[in-house]
Amino acid sequence: MQCPACGGAGQSRTKCSSCSGSGLKKVTKNVEVKVPAGCDSGTNLRLLNMGDAGAHGGPKGHLWVMTRISEHPIFRRDGLDVHVNIPISVATAVLGGSITVPTLKGTPHTVALRPGTQPEEVIRLNGFGVKHITRSNFGDQVIHIKVEIPRYVLTSPFTATDSDSSLWLCVAVIRVIQ
Repeated sequence: MQCPACGGAGQSRTKCSSCSGSGLKKVTKNVEVKVPAGCDSGTNLRLLNMGDAGAHGGPKGHLWVMTRISEHPIFRRDGLDVHVNIPISVATAVLGGSITVPTLKGTPHTVALRPGTQPEEVIRLNGFGVKHITRSNFGDQVIHIKVEIPRYVLTSPFTATDSDSSLWLCVAVIRVIQ
């Protein structure tokens, strides 16, 4: 900021005590920065005329802000694409069904799974990713299916819970087909 006591000259009749003769006075200022959608780590944002005052009354400089984007607990970013792991049961993988997937837009999206969905299968939702910083297109949301294998083994279908009953039905159908 330009020294108000000497007007940026660095001296009045005597050496300016406010700026010690530099013509500039050091101040701390909070600045609100609008980060555009699609900004990634390492993107430099230039704020015009928000930098230091120029020496001896010169024009203000520009303030440069380097961005660092934090990791999200659910989503992983890869360019414009966003990846998410979605766990499903063995029964859902074998029989098919629907799953609800979180999205960047904040509203969940329902995805239909076909019977025989494989572990590590990838489903792509076009246009559900990150917005390009200067254009109007969006990346994709990539869903990675993670089949959760139960840690316990049922010895009898009579002890199966409701969520396991469809799995027992599936096992019975497979045995009949074989």
